[in-house]
Amino acid sequence: MHPLAPTLLGALLLAGLAFGCAAPPSLQGTWRSHRSLTLEELAAAPDIDPGQRAVLERPDFFGELVLEIDATHITTILPYHRAADPYRVLSREGDSLLLESTDAGSGERQVVRCRFRDGQLLVPVPELGFHEVFVRVTEKQ
Repeated sequence: MHPLAPTLLGALLLAGLAFGCAAPPSLQGTWRSHRSLTLEELAAAPDIDPGQRAVLERPDFFGELVLEIDATHITTILPYHRAADPYRVLSREGDSLLLESTDAGSGERQVVRCRFRDGQLLVPVPELGFHEVFVRVTEKQ
């Protein structure tokens, strides 16, 4: 499993209906991790030690994770793993969404603030201080 999949899954598995806040159409759809954009985010993160950075910069680390998001579930897809977890939007503020998700297997709940930037979805990796960048997958891709 992608080492960040549980965090990313938790981070995104958070939209639907909650407190009258619906998952916006801009969130729903299929998103793929974008390796080079994520590495740009990683390069700007000052507090990552060289050993962690070396692991994160491996060619097989970013760019594989796909997120399929509908109004109530986020499905994370990797070549060797697939999981669907319920989520809901707790709040919307500007270009960000506060999402709450529940891991369907463990029942663990996570809350994360995701952001939109230039048509991209930025999912925080809080323990390391950067965002994994996702781009929307279109039918042509």
